[in-house]
Amino acid sequence: VTACAKCNSRKGKKTVEEAGMKLNRIPK
Repeated sequence: VTACAKCNSRKGKKTVEEAGMKLNRIPK
């Protein structure tokens, strides 16, 4: 899953759930 640099650095090495984020759309 790719993201903008800002979101990527916020997320770091955590999973999406650990970072308290959610995917905009579910990958196929």
